[in-house]
Amino acid sequence: MKTRVLEDYFLNHYDDVIQKKCCKNNCKVNCSNKLDHFIVNGEKISNTGGCDCVIITNTTYNVTLIELKSNRIHATQVQKQLQSTADVLNDISTKIPKPAHTKPVFFLVYRNISKHEIRLFRDLKVNFLEKHPIRLARCGQTLAELHDLIK
Repeated sequence: MKTRVLEDYFLNHYDDVIQKKCCKNNCKVNCSNKLDHFIVNGEKISNTGGCDCVIITNTTYNVTLIELKSNRIHATQVQKQLQSTADVLNDISTKIPKPAHTKPVFFLVYRNISKHEIRLFRDLKVNFLEKHPIRLARCGQTLAELHDLIK
């Protein structure tokens, strides 16, 4: 099943949330044009400070929520931003048909991070149908590389 229904939902219910790139303050995730995907600005769909990017692949229904940080990182704040966007997506999922194999993945993509913050992320989870870890990756990686980290 294709997720065009999700893309159509965002286009019909939100103003100006689809974006071409996943980048902020010199930190980015490179998204190949070969992937059939679209990118949603998570901050614009959440009223309580969402994450920077939600990348949804149309062929596999993977949902990747990403918070980008190029300087100061506060683990609990990142978790709240990812959770805020996950809550919106959870609500949307009740309004549209979805396949049973929805696969959400949560990332902090960073430029620099302290060992202390890395330890804090080990215990933090985001709830989206079930609890999921927040994975860590460096700025500049591709979406395919991020997904390779979870295999």
